[in-house]
Amino acid sequence: MRPDDSDRTQDGLEQIAGREFRIAELAPAPDRLDTPDIDPPPDAGLPRRPHPARRVFLWSLAASVLAILGLQVYDFLAALYRENLITGGVVSALLALTLGSGLLWARAELRGIFRLEAVDAVREKALRIATGASVDEADGLIEDLIRVQAHRPGIAHALHRLRRLHGGKLADRELLRVLDARILGPCDEEAVATVDRHARRAAIAVAASPVAILDAVILVALALSMIREVAEVYGMRPGRLASVRIARRLLGGTAMVMGADIAGTMILEQFGKTIGTVVAVKGGEAAIAGLRMLRLGQMVIQEVRPVPALEAERNRIGRSIARAMQLFAGSPRREEVPPAREP
Repeated sequence: MRPDDSDRTQDGLEQIAGREFRIAELAPAPDRLDTPDIDPPPDAGLPRRPHPARRVFLWSLAASVLAILGLQVYDFLAALYRENLITGGVVSALLALTLGSGLLWARAELRGIFRLEAVDAVREKALRIATGASVDEADGLIEDLIRVQAHRPGIAHALHRLRRLHGGKLADRELLRVLDARILGPCDEEAVATVDRHARRAAIAVAASPVAILDAVILVALALSMIREVAEVYGMRPGRLASVRIARRLLGGTAMVMGADIAGTMILEQFGKTIGTVVAVKGGEAAIAGLRMLRLGQMVIQEVRPVPALEAERNRIGRSIARAMQLFAGSPRREEVPPAREP
């Protein structure tokens, strides 16, 4: 390097150092920054942590409900033993057998659910097609649906026909609309019928159940059976986050039904076990169980459907569930003219 080059380099370094020094002098120190105009409002965008009292309340409430359930079962069996020792022993054995078999049934339904493929990847692909964020993924979507619907030859055959029709004749979004209305539409009807059937079973079983703990086991087992059958209709099970949401809805519905049973027992003890009061109390418990099962079923359909329902299909599913709810709520059923499907 020549001497004049080294001098120019040294002068450049001194200028840079001087410029950085001047910037450091002009910039305020971090502890002296005064920016009142850009301070965020309090708790803007900050996650709210639940108050510790809320957790204490929920745990104490759960403990109270379990204690009341235990006392209810004890009083029920004690009354039978006071009447007749043999009757008390037989009913105790039958109750234990019912609870044990119900738990085994629920375990088998869970295993059946988790044998199916999760719906997340297929739904994400369908959403990319619907929003136009993906190109040439429609064939892959149909292949996924053919794979999960292999146990249903009719649906698989219709999907094969749709794939042949898509070859150069249908755009991706148009194919998604036809898939939603023509192929998944009948699946929606079958799923709604499954939900309605399980809601009726839950209502009858809860009305016949003598204790709240038996209500809970029956409702959980029937709900898991409904989730499995609805998942098999579409060939897919809920994803992880959807499973958490469904489990929370199921636990909330079960707690409501058990609370209704406990409240009904108190009403019967207060007003006497006449035919009118027993019918009214058991009818209310059955209606609550049926409505909670229908709500849960509507949520399951939305979560396991491989292609998120378009607005027209969502409205049709909602109307079908609402018609079933009218039967449990006691309101008269009004016949509605179904809207014409889009070709």
